[in-house]
Amino acid sequence: MRDLTLPIALPGGEVIGLRGRVATSGDELLQVEFSGLQPRHRIDAWLRLLALAVVEDAQPRAVVIGKSRSVALSAPPRAQAAELLGRYLAIYRLGLSRALPAPPRTCERLAKLRRRGVTTQDVDELAGAVKQVWEWDNDPHWSAFFGFPELLRIPAASVELPGPATGEAGLLPALAQLIWGPLLEAEVAR
Repeated sequence: MRDLTLPIALPGGEVIGLRGRVATSGDELLQVEFSGLQPRHRIDAWLRLLALAVVEDAQPRAVVIGKSRSVALSAPPRAQAAELLGRYLAIYRLGLSRALPAPPRTCERLAKLRRRGVTTQDVDELAGAVKQVWEWDNDPHWSAFFGFPELLRIPAASVELPGPATGEAGLLPALAQLIWGPLLEAEVAR
């Protein structure tokens, strides 16, 4: 176990303190799940890995083991890890002030589609590609704020998002890129 205390700069310059504990073995962050590996497990490990990368001299890895598969994540360099962690904290803070359409499976699917070069701006086509994962994500909490496929029509310009411009017209695809894009770049199937 490693106890971490670190200052993180949010986009815009505000610095906040982050404190927590991560389970490590050598230079690796380890996370074991007794169910199938879900997007929320991977994003949790990714955020912990970024925090570890900010305080480590070396570039650590994370290994997330689930029931049927495992993945490894490589940490970015320290400065990039700090910038990404600041972005995630800013998105979290934004989500505390308003509901953001960022269900984990749906966002992950959109980011994967973009990585494969699917660039459709047609909401009906996009809805067809993510409908199944939305049904997995959807619960009374999500449906209290967002209907499907209407959540795909919320314009990205309706919220000032932290981080680089994604070029996405919709808020959900923009959030998918900001949240999942860096993780997918760092992920290696084991």
